[in-house]
Amino acid sequence: MYSLINFHEIETEVLCEYIEEKLHRLLRHQSDLIKKYLERDLYCVCNCTTQFSLIRMLFHRLDDEMEQVFRKESLILFPLIRENERRSSPRKIQEAAFKRLRESHSKMIQISQKIRQLTSNYFAKPGWNSPAKLCVNELFNFEQSLQNWIHLEEGILFPKVIIYEHEQDPHQIKDEWI
Repeated sequence: MYSLINFHEIETEVLCEYIEEKLHRLLRHQSDLIKKYLERDLYCVCNCTTQFSLIRMLFHRLDDEMEQVFRKESLILFPLIRENERRSSPRKIQEAAFKRLRESHSKMIQISQKIRQLTSNYFAKPGWNSPAKLCVNELFNFEQSLQNWIHLEEGILFPKVIIYEHEQDPHQIKDEWI
């Protein structure tokens, strides 16, 4: 997905737009498809109904967490970054302001790892019906998109806009609500 572009060279405003327009939309689309599969009767010869019930519950928790982060980014973080970038001398945002976002990212990764375990690394077992197999395939694709999104934010976007504690600047933005 990112092999042809050096995202480190992309301006932060454009990066925010890309994350919001491309990755948020992609993840929402994938999530909607997975939820449709998980609401079906996923018949499996191997009696894994309980397993899919647990996956359904975990996925809904992951989806809720993801939607909360999307709202924080769309309503607070990205407008703040855009406004800050338009200043004649942009300021960095205090590292503590990103703590909750990083905690949410970590929580989503942990939940996706539990889903990965429950699906035996997204391996469709013999005896599963087609919707169950497609659901596991979509869960794999979703995890990949989730990891790409989190990497783009934590590895590229956040370092561009965060001032770290050892770099204290009296003109930094100190909001801790993100």
